[in-house]
Amino acid sequence: MDPTFYGSGNGNVLIDERKYPPEIKAWLKEETALLAKHAHLFNQLVEVGCMEGRFLAWALSGGKKYLGLDVVNSFIETGQEHCRSLKLPQEDYWIQFGDAEKLKEFSRPIQEKALLFFPFNSFGNIQEHLAAIRSLCAIKKPFLICSYATSEAAWQVRSRYYQNCNYSDLHWHSSEAGVTFSSSDGLNTTAYHPQYLVRKFEEFGQMEVQVIEFAQIGRAYLWTN
Repeated sequence: MDPTFYGSGNGNVLIDERKYPPEIKAWLKEETALLAKHAHLFNQLVEVGCMEGRFLAWALSGGKKYLGLDVVNSFIETGQEHCRSLKLPQEDYWIQFGDAEKLKEFSRPIQEKALLFFPFNSFGNIQEHLAAIRSLCAIKKPFLICSYATSEAAWQVRSRYYQNCNYSDLHWHSSEAGVTFSSSDGLNTTAYHPQYLVRKFEEFGQMEVQVIEFAQIGRAYLWTN
């Protein structure tokens, strides 16, 4: 995640439900269902790119411990204040700075039976995705990455979504890695091709990642040890 883009507030509109095409609303609903389907795998949810703690309430309602990671100070401060207002024990429920490219450096709060969860294509917003892959391979914790497909249908929905957000000078391009949208406002977000992402996890960590299609335009990547 680009701390400059999100720290400036330009990324806030991406979580404005009024901007969501129907397909994005369906995608988000299915994302939560997909996480719930795999709830038996973990006791602690580690949300990477959590903003102010988007899945904190979900974790609380399901009896899961929660650690939110983000790189934007304003999100972290707001999320921490929310945790305090709920009088939650900090050792079990907290939000802190966490760079997906350097997970091993602050892995102590990540418990043994944890799931690293990358919601709403947060993985596609990471500036150095190869470093993030290497980091996941090093920490060897189960993870679930929720992203978009790279089909024409998914491209069209994403295009409408970003247009609804009124980003200026919106462009897209396809590469060996995936389909990237960018704008002059600083938006830079990628949906990776499954063959590319799966190959990188095999190459860097000999990790066999499961690809899960969901919600017509969604694609998730699951690894369990």
